Amino acid sequence: GEDAIHKLLLHFEGKGMLEEVPNLVYMSDGKRIEHKRDRVRDIDVFASPNYDDLPLDHYLDRPVRLPIMGNRGCYWAKCTFCAHFWSLGVGAMRDRSAVKLIGDVKELQAKYGVRHFFFADESIYPPTIEDFCDLVHEEGLDINWSGMIRFEECMTKEYMEMMKGAGCHMLLFGLESISQHVQDIIKKGVDPKIAMRVLKTCKEVGVNVHLFMILGTPGETKQDMEDNINFLLDNTDLYKTVQLAPFELTMGSPMTLKPERYGIANIEMARFVLTDGGK
Repeated sequence: GEDAIHKLLLHFEGKGMLEEVPNLVYMSDGKRIEHKRDRVRDIDVFASPNYDDLPLDHYLDRPVRLPIMGNRGCYWAKCTFCAHFWSLGVGAMRDRSAVKLIGDVKELQAKYGVRHFFFADESIYPPTIEDFCDLVHEEGLDINWSGMIRFEECMTKEYMEMMKGAGCHMLLFGLESISQHVQDIIKKGVDPKIAMRVLKTCKEVGVNVHLFMILGTPGETKQDMEDNINFLLDNTDLYKTVQLAPFELTMGSPMTLKPERYGIANIEMARFVLTDGGK
């Protein structure tokens, strides 16, 4: 939105044509006009986040925790139930360099006196976070951070100790299901065995875990659902919190675009929900 809003403001000042503004949708003479979608390819060009107009002293979250963003898009972008790869801009993930992220952290610390941060990424990108952790140590930064991340094979004990040592206190994992059958349906790319290993490693090194789980995925069996519930009941020591959500059919997702492939017979209700304000 940054480039689009900038060009729209220039248009209002008489310095540009409305037709030059990307990503714009509006009505003109009763007709819907939709401009070409575009995105900023290099997100290193952005300045650090600015929270000057927010009453940070009124927020209930104490100590104050500010969002930072390491990437836009999704480096996996294969989940059949998800449309974020589309809504965040069609194309490959755009990564912000670790040097820029450290610059963001230092500037926000200096301006607002905070040391707690949340990576507002669809998923933290492991190579970048490794460089980020190295720079945290080099700069001697005293920070505390968390964010959403995928279960990856690279998350060995050494890797998790690196994150913990650089201030990581909590990770939010989209497990969705412990069933390999369901994993094959949703194409999450999560190996349940690797997930269990990473969860045990997080516990061992002292990184708290939040789990996202989904019940009711098309094709999920009663046994799959029972396996998920039993997994949560039997492993309460491996996570601090969990969000157990019912499956929702999302417009723009592969499941909606090709419902017959997933045994979905009717998507009209989902269309109604998403076009009627969620009522």
